[in-house]
Amino acid sequence: MKTKIKKLFWDMNISQSEIQILLDNNDLNNPLTTSLYVRILSSFSWYKILEQLNEKQLQSALSDKVINKIKSKCLQERFKYARNMLFENEGINQ
Repeated sequence: MKTKIKKLFWDMNISQSEIQILLDNNDLNNPLTTSLYVRILSSFSWYKILEQLNEKQLQSALSDKVINKIKSKCLQERFKYARNMLFENEGINQ
């Protein structure tokens, strides 16, 4: 994990290793994991997101459970479009 992700949680007392564990576990039933993905999608450029997340993490980050928590409707639509282009045959709209 790159240290830039840690900066997204400046307002929380969470270590870089705890963030890495959240990413490694990739459990969308954990509210911190969902929050982590929302912050990544809302804060980084698309190319930075691709640098930070592996394919499984990207699939989770682009799930409806995460995308629907993004405040910007415009960003939601962009990420849904990206998901459909990248994973259209994999049914990850959970």
